[in-house]
Amino acid sequence: MRSALVIAVCASLAFGAAPAWGSATAAWSPAPGPNGAPDDDEEAVEQAEAAWSRGDWAGVRAVLEPVAEDSGRLGDPRLREKGLCLLADAIVNDAELDEQERRGMAATYLQLLLDADPDWRLPPAIYSPDLFELFVEVQDQRSQQTSKQCQTDLNACQADMAEKSAELEELRSRHVSLQQRYADQDVEVRRQVARSRVFAAIPFGIGHFYNGERALGGVMLGTELAVGAAGLTLILYRTIADGCRRQRGFQRGSLICSNRDIEGILRRRKAEELVGWVFLGSIALDIFLAQFRFKPFKTQTVERVPRRVLDAEGDGSDGGPAGRRRNRKPRAKVRPTAGGDRHGVSLGVSVRF
Repeated sequence: MRSALVIAVCASLAFGAAPAWGSATAAWSPAPGPNGAPDDDEEAVEQAEAAWSRGDWAGVRAVLEPVAEDSGRLGDPRLREKGLCLLADAIVNDAELDEQERRGMAATYLQLLLDADPDWRLPPAIYSPDLFELFVEVQDQRSQQTSKQCQTDLNACQADMAEKSAELEELRSRHVSLQQRYADQDVEVRRQVARSRVFAAIPFGIGHFYNGERALGGVMLGTELAVGAAGLTLILYRTIADGCRRQRGFQRGSLICSNRDIEGILRRRKAEELVGWVFLGSIALDIFLAQFRFKPFKTQTVERVPRRVLDAEGDGSDGGPAGRRRNRKPRAKVRPTAGGDRHGVSLGVSVRF
């Protein structure tokens, strides 16, 4: 009997609890987040829109203010625009807040939308006229701020341009001053004339005198005159004192002398030969040194003139001095030549056109 009674009580409890579980399941919804707003952005916006439709401004604020303050929420642009507009409209119409306070709070959310997209406009015929009036004021305020910023930037740019213009003018002035100083700078001008090697090939020191080396020219002239005088003395002594005559030109053994001192004559003949070679060697050395130390140009005058004078002369046409120098035809070159072999020494002139 006792067992049947326990079974009946348990059964009645089971049947009585079943409707309560079913009703709890039917009325279940997502739990609100830590700030009292749903974790799903779309559901939060839908709840706020429903409260906004009923004129429950406090309900809209309770749902959307925590969502708007969380930087990680409302990532979808569509939900962000709709949620912030609903929140701003609810704040601007909430009579529980001070007018200045609610207009300032609502303007903050409108500023967020305009910061994300400066071309954004409030959708027409949806929200209250007070929100449209506030939006116009926010737009006008932003336009004034933009105008002031543009004016500030313009003033800064004008100041920078004035500073850069002053620097540029100073640089131009310095450039003009440097150009003037450069043009007024004295330049040493050496006027040179061309010299010919033909005159430098004349022996007896003449080539050295032509080169402007008078000391060396005097030494070579004195040496050659002394050697030549010694050789000429020996030849005259052989001709007059020894009475030597050539019977068959310059052939070997053709010299016949009246003086019978053969050994003395032979010594004097060897001396003549030695002096002759020394004389020819001195002439060759004279010509070689003159050609070696020859300078193709000679400085005629040295003067200092301002650089602008040279620049003006350099800009002359083809008919001017510069043009004549460029159009001058090459001249023929005359050079002396020398050679020697076992039969003697030869001198010549080489002409190149």
